Amino acid sequence: MSFYDTFINKVDKKGRVSVPVSFRATLKASKFYGVTISKSRGLKCLEGNTRETIEMFTRRVHQQYGQGDPRLMALSVSLFAGQKEAPCDPESRIVLPEMLRDYAGIDTHAAIVGIGPKFMIWNPDAYKVFEEEQMALADEAYLDLPSLYGDE
Repeated sequence: MSFYDTFINKVDKKGRVSVPVSFRATLKASKFYGVTISKSRGLKCLEGNTRETIEMFTRRVHQQYGQGDPRLMALSVSLFAGQKEAPCDPESRIVLPEMLRDYAGIDTHAAIVGIGPKFMIWNPDAYKVFEEEQMALADEAYLDLPSLYGDE
């Protein structure tokens, strides 16, 4: 299950935003036609995941840290307690909860950015700045990558 591309979609007064058409097939293949949304760690944006991705990540965290390990509780609270489920309505829209919209500074439009196994939801102006920063870092990172096409 993967999400790719970037979209700027309108957010209505109720906080509803349309799920990009290319994301819908991924969500329809999920056992839950919707997403889980949470605050991003370290960025002023939101993250969207399928239920399966969150369940897989939960299993991995619990396998990595035993029940007596205080890091398990810290990570569980940090990563999972803030997850909000957003089912798709018949028009394939999700509701972005007001508290999360406020956190990310999302008002009338949202930049929905697919980054593979998850997607980010940004204030479009903030995303533009972030994207420029990431492109500069990527220019440097590409120099360190072996050929992506097998031309070694």
